[in-house]
Amino acid sequence: MAKLNQLVLLENMLETYDAMNLKDANITSFQGVCTENLVDEINSKLRKLLVSKTRLTARNVLLANYKTMTQPAYWLKSKLFKDLPQATGKMLREKVEQMVELLNELMLKIVNVDDEYAATFFKKLRTAYGKRRISKYELWKAQLPEVTKERLLEYQVQLTADMLMMGVLQYDQMPTDGELEKVDLEKVQQKLRYGMEVPQWFRAECAKLRRYSHWENERFVIDYQKLRKYMFQHFGELTQEQRIALFEYDVQLTMIHKDMEPTTGPSLKGGEQSLLPIFYNNKENVRIFLEMIKGMAPNDITDLVNRWVKERRISDYGNSRKGDLWAILYDAGLYPKSRQNWNRRVY
Repeated sequence: MAKLNQLVLLENMLETYDAMNLKDANITSFQGVCTENLVDEINSKLRKLLVSKTRLTARNVLLANYKTMTQPAYWLKSKLFKDLPQATGKMLREKVEQMVELLNELMLKIVNVDDEYAATFFKKLRTAYGKRRISKYELWKAQLPEVTKERLLEYQVQLTADMLMMGVLQYDQMPTDGELEKVDLEKVQQKLRYGMEVPQWFRAECAKLRRYSHWENERFVIDYQKLRKYMFQHFGELTQEQRIALFEYDVQLTMIHKDMEPTTGPSLKGGEQSLLPIFYNNKENVRIFLEMIKGMAPNDITDLVNRWVKERRISDYGNSRKGDLWAILYDAGLYPKSRQNWNRRVY
């Protein structure tokens, strides 16, 4: 799909006009006509993109600086709008304001991509990066005299820190003071390798990551359902190295969590298939859900179910979230309490 390089052309045209400092009304009028025609072309393309069924990401649509070019004042500061006759200038301003509104609508479409497509898109990338080579984690583990839980915890924290140091969340909104206070940087540093220098901005990156993650006992879990919107919006801005770092992080974290699991314990015995209809046939969500509830307290499991029903990741149709889901988890030993207790907790 062609990128919106007309936005850059429009930007250059207005900057060139401002630099020339012209006094000729004819030249100003000609510049106004050319600018209006270009804005009309841009608006036409934006409308087509908005109704298009083609999947969009920021990378294949916006070549321009989204943060500045979606502000009306960024365009209207040009002298051209003052130099044009009042009626002509007003009409051009309205078209530019419409262009900005269409740009914001387009970005909203990009960010609000449907879950099924997002899951498939990132699963393909994750698989591709996972097959690239022997992971650093596997090499690290092979050199250990003994793999202990403490060493796994340390590697988990170090792996997360290295990923954040790559700047993969640099485009996320800056955290508030309240978010920064929740980051226990001293506790994090205790598990980092000796002598590793942590820059001042690292605390902010940790605070950003907390928006997309949580702890399950000793496992650090990323909720990629939440992270996808950030990645879709900024996929084109992230470098190839940053994208590789993020997906390699996911692959290694999965390996660590697997090594943290006990060798024996409850299993679904093929029940994953029976869970699919309850999860709208989304295999990725089934996998995430099963990973999350391992070792989780019963009340936390039902709270998670309620949240996923609200987010439309678990079906609320008929008996699916009540008796059906309870029976599968109960038989697998993943939820030990009675059906009556389940139904009291699940809405």
